[in-house]
Amino acid sequence: MVATAKIIDMTNVKDRGQFNPQRVPAGDYRLIVKAVDDHKKEGEKTSVQWVFTLALAGRERLTYPYYVNHTDAKFAWKVRNLFIAAGMAVPKKRVKVDPNKLVGKTIGAALDDDEYEGKKKSVITATFPASDVTSSPAASSNDDAEDVEVEDDVDTGDDDADLDEVDLEEI
Repeated sequence: MVATAKIIDMTNVKDRGQFNPQRVPAGDYRLIVKAVDDHKKEGEKTSVQWVFTLALAGRERLTYPYYVNHTDAKFAWKVRNLFIAAGMAVPKKRVKVDPNKLVGKTIGAALDDDEYEGKKKSVITATFPASDVTSSPAASSNDDAEDVEVEDDVDTGDDDADLDEVDLEEI
């Protein structure tokens, strides 16, 4: 069977996705929060989570996604750990959390090996303060990696009036 030619509008198509999760040796690294977006989980209509774009400090074209479910209370620890990793105190009470305040912050993260479609890549397995990173494993060199374009446009969503508004940077 022969494929049919189609007209496709390539006007606003990027050269690649926003992530470039190349493999580096497993270990603790400093990462910079480049962006955060709302993201619907595949196959679910109502579940929205945040996806953070984290770049390896010193090799910022290497970017990794970090998915944080903020709608399920059993995952609140992940939100809390990420803010603490960025040096922000988080009170143990109901608060309004603005993930955009993390953009530009440096955190520590453990990267470990994973495999996707037969190719090894690094994934984030934990976050912690950057000061806890004593030394990073030597990152494997890959001078052929392309620069990654990261969009900083973020939809902040609607506000929940019944929540205590807390500016996490002032706590």
